[in-house]
Amino acid sequence: MRFAPLPKNPADILALESVPLEQHLTAKTTYEIIKNTTEKYPDKAAIHFLQQGNAEENPITVSYRDLLTRVNQAANLFSHQFKMLSMTDPNKKVISYLLPNLPQAHFALWGAQAVGIVNPLSPRLSPEQIALLLRKANSQILVTVGEFVPGPMWQNVLAARELYPELKTIFVIGGKSDPANGIYDFDGELNQQSPEFTQPSTSPDAVCAYFHTSATTTPDPKLVRLTQRGQIYSAWAIGTGLGYQENDIVGVGLPFFHVGAPMVGGLVPFMCGATTVMMSPMGWMGPGVIENFWKVVRKHKITVTAALASMYRDLLLVPGMENSGLRLAISGTPMPRDEFNAYQKANITVADIYGSSETVMATMNFPGWQRSGSMGWRFPYEQMKVMRADGTECAADEMGELWIAGPNVTQGYQDHSQSAFTHDG
Repeated sequence: MRFAPLPKNPADILALESVPLEQHLTAKTTYEIIKNTTEKYPDKAAIHFLQQGNAEENPITVSYRDLLTRVNQAANLFSHQFKMLSMTDPNKKVISYLLPNLPQAHFALWGAQAVGIVNPLSPRLSPEQIALLLRKANSQILVTVGEFVPGPMWQNVLAARELYPELKTIFVIGGKSDPANGIYDFDGELNQQSPEFTQPSTSPDAVCAYFHTSATTTPDPKLVRLTQRGQIYSAWAIGTGLGYQENDIVGVGLPFFHVGAPMVGGLVPFMCGATTVMMSPMGWMGPGVIENFWKVVRKHKITVTAALASMYRDLLLVPGMENSGLRLAISGTPMPRDEFNAYQKANITVADIYGSSETVMATMNFPGWQRSGSMGWRFPYEQMKVMRADGTECAADEMGELWIAGPNVTQGYQDHSQSAFTHDG
């Protein structure tokens, strides 16, 4: 699909709202987005995957046809596993994954949402936190990586299983199968599944994802419930607000356990038929990714990327920004004015986005009317107010608490929700 023309002022936001939201949304599920785009661009590259994060290597390329096939096979695999585990309650059809940025993260993410609920987990979680979140999600299935990945990820999974024995099935990438202990090769199991899949009837309001809140700011992270409609709306709003186009090539470095990465580096480009470049298994944190970034941009003709302000600061120290071809830098945190101006001088538009697990994205410095130091304007069909502790609305320039309502807002937490919502939602 093509996104609506880029909003140039608040009046354009209001104009988008002059028709029901459903007139803008062309799919009812995230699976339909991938299926629809594959029908239009079957042979186009959906994903280029860089294993080393440098410009010299040849990427592993996944076409839209390949992507849909793998998503279909993942959906079939998970459906089969539900039957093997006698799982009939829709609220317990949960597939967790604990993965670096690999193409298989896309297969697991969108395949799980096609048949149940996906639960992405951070590779930096401790065994205790992994077990806690698996228990909160009622998850019995996990997709992860074997010992070939540096670090304690695999050992942490095994330790978490000791704490949470309800984890019945582990699909491992690059590890050894051990069926007697419920461990299976993920890629091998996908290969045995049919490439054809018909999604069961799914309500747009069905919960399809549990994303966890920060595990560094609280010892007890919560699971945020997101719906099919909420994610599709968010992808449409972000794509419209940022002017994503089918000829864009999107550099992906944010981690896929965070709610923002599957949006700006997955569902949004997939919605319009753009191409993504996964810059390394460890994303921006991969060795050499920052140092090689501008070379990779030129080699793969990357036009859009997303990072935090600290990463953009580091990129300013790397030669090659001028005339790189990058047109849009999406920042998840406000950029200092001098750094903001440096990118603008290089003809790279900076778009600050504010969001949270509970809202996916909430505000944006829309390209063309952005301002350094501000997180911008609300997305279409959202409502926002700055409120005092007593529940009354703040005056202009008065500090308060931001209250948000809209189709992107979570349906609640998996474990405790009441204090997060006002009486009107």
